[in-house]
Amino acid sequence: MYLKAMQDETLRVDEGEEKMFSKTLHLMLAAVTRYVVGPVYIPEKGFDAMEELETMKEMLLERYRKV
Repeated sequence: MYLKAMQDETLRVDEGEEKMFSKTLHLMLAAVTRYVVGPVYIPEKGFDAMEELETMKEMLLERYRKV
């Protein structure tokens, strides 16, 4: 993905591949840990883990999207 981003300029590559990978990995591990332990807050209307994961993915992509 990083190499592709360097070619098509769709993502920022100024941080370096290892740094981007490390940050993404740790954020995703934190998210997985949250679901293993259980959510801290469950809305009255219910909890949709897939929707929250999709939001996290979008946030990560927004962080690295080239403006």
